[in-house]
Amino acid sequence: MTIQQFLPRIAPPGGAHLIRSDEEAIAVATDLARDFAATAADRDRLRQLP
Repeated sequence: MTIQQFLPRIAPPGGAHLIRSDEEAIAVATDLARDFAATAADRDRLRQLP
């Protein structure tokens, strides 16, 4: 048994978005970094992962 068996499977409606170019990958990474940075201090203080 693994923990994955007990967790619900969550997928976006219509399936996952596929990144199709290097430029799109960089844009997605930049957006994620901006989102993570906005709450980084609180996460660090509470010892939580993004």
